[in-house]
Amino acid sequence: MPMLNTITLRCCPRSERARARCAAWLAVGLASLLSASAAIASAGIAPAATGRFAVGCSNVEQDFTRLRAGESGPDYWEGNPLSDGSHYVTDLLVSPANALSYSVAVPTLAQIDVFEKQGGKQLPYVAIACYPTTATNTRADYALPSGIRGAEMQLCGAGPWTTANPDSSDGKWPLMMLSHGLAGSPLGDDYVQVIARMAAEGYVVFAPFHADARYSRIKLNTINDYFYVFSRYPEIAEMQAIGPLGLKQGLDYFLGKPEYASTIDRDQIVGFGASLGGMAMMLVQGAVMTTSWGGAERTIVRDNRYKAVVGYVPFSGYSFFPAFGDSNQGVQGVASPVSVSVALRTWWLRSAVPRR
Repeated sequence: MPMLNTITLRCCPRSERARARCAAWLAVGLASLLSASAAIASAGIAPAATGRFAVGCSNVEQDFTRLRAGESGPDYWEGNPLSDGSHYVTDLLVSPANALSYSVAVPTLAQIDVFEKQGGKQLPYVAIACYPTTATNTRADYALPSGIRGAEMQLCGAGPWTTANPDSSDGKWPLMMLSHGLAGSPLGDDYVQVIARMAAEGYVVFAPFHADARYSRIKLNTINDYFYVFSRYPEIAEMQAIGPLGLKQGLDYFLGKPEYASTIDRDQIVGFGASLGGMAMMLVQGAVMTTSWGGAERTIVRDNRYKAVVGYVPFSGYSFFPAFGDSNQGVQGVASPVSVSVALRTWWLRSAVPRR
């Protein structure tokens, strides 16, 4: 298969035409990576090849002895409802103060009428960041319950063990914001490997745990689940709208941490999202989303800092109920100079993305 080429994945040039070429190559490279060794139905991601750089990651150490019978780490990473309600990865963290933790401020219902339940709240968010490090990094890998080992993890109280970018005059790295899909997490077997691979190719990668199940029922297994979707769609729309808030405010938070911000080229920020994460990437760019069965449309947030965005099979609704307003024309409002959508069955969304 075509491997990820360092020629285009390390930066997005500043000129309009060059950015367009960069985004196109970024889309092709990511698509080939994500589809290799994978079943399309599950978007299984298992890149085996290593990149140019060794990789280090932020602290996400967890105490899995806290799990009760029948529970799993992914239940907490994804926010799945348990016997006593929904939980989050914060319940497992060994050292929350040393993890990348922030609060997402949700607009009130009066400000944006999508947020009927969560409006005005401060929602806890956690993220993992991975970055190019030195070959001499002696920090231990981190073993996940699945047996997959994460890259060298920062110890409690220690800062990131970064290295200078040899391809940049100022030594700084491009930043990739990565948004996982519905019922996923950055530590899921697929995503954690992609995050590490992107860092190995020369990105600082920031990936939040959206834990969508904290806000809405997300698994459709019975007829009652489908009835729930039709009768409680505002709750689902609210869940979809929280994702871009987590990205926007997560980027604010990350760039506000000097130990990371000093290594990042703020003019080289890109985004990658899969499935519902692809939708979130469009929404954080200012795309209009459908918020009710009646066809109401809203812009949730707009972040102009991205230079390119890639959606891998981004969720875009259905032919009878598009996710981005009437005929999915809401994507015309994306703020990024270049927006590329890689999709299989959502060709009609791709055709609506503005040509820059």
